[in-house]
Amino acid sequence: MDNLTFLSPKTKKRNSAVHGRGLFAREAISQDEPIAVKGGYITTTEHWAELEPKVGLAAEIHVANGLVIAPRSADEYEGAMMHLNHACDPKEADVESWPGAIARLQERYPEVRLVLPGHGELGGRDLVNHTRELLSC
Repeated sequence: MDNLTFLSPKTKKRNSAVHGRGLFAREAISQDEPIAVKGGYITTTEHWAELEPKVGLAAEIHVANGLVIAPRSADEYEGAMMHLNHACDPKEADVESWPGAIARLQERYPEVRLVLPGHGELGGRDLVNHTRELLSC
């Protein structure tokens, strides 16, 4: 298994009580310290659609319109995964903290021009502003 993805040595992957596998801290991690950087190969979404049944689900990250970064084979799957768990059920999320988190993000990175959302098209600061507006309803 190749380690295509960088993971901080202060972290480890293990089975999660929430779902599947997760990335957990071994020791304290400072605020500005990188935790993970996705690794893999850039390919088209069409090519990924052919590979995914052989490689494994949810191994890709969309990096641009029509492009993903992903492993090329099942042998590379685990080494490409970050295992960053998230709540699929909004009832499990701390939604009340999101507006503050978005404000801190905007304050810390005021020059951001490109936003890569988890789903949907690439955009700019307008995507973050729109999310903040939705949360204020």
